[in-house]
Amino acid sequence: MQSYLEVVHNQPKSRQTTCRVLDKRVTMGAFDFVYDVRKQTLTSEVKNSRGNIIFELAVGGDTLEGTLSTLPDKAIVRRIKVKKNERTDGAT
Repeated sequence: MQSYLEVVHNQPKSRQTTCRVLDKRVTMGAFDFVYDVRKQTLTSEVKNSRGNIIFELAVGGDTLEGTLSTLPDKAIVRRIKVKKNERTDGAT
């Protein structure tokens, strides 16, 4: 899964999340993340008719690591570890 996140101190930021299925990009949805400077974490709570979840990701250099959990019980649905790749297409 490819996720595009922009860290903006103490400002919620909406980011589109995509993944590749059969070599085609598929939109998975947009999430609003809040960056906590003191904890160095990104958090996003999603509440809708299908359920309530929370993304909690620790920011460390070029890596995001954390969990996707259900609310209110915080049962872990998925462990997440994402490492930034260097762009090879010449873009900055």
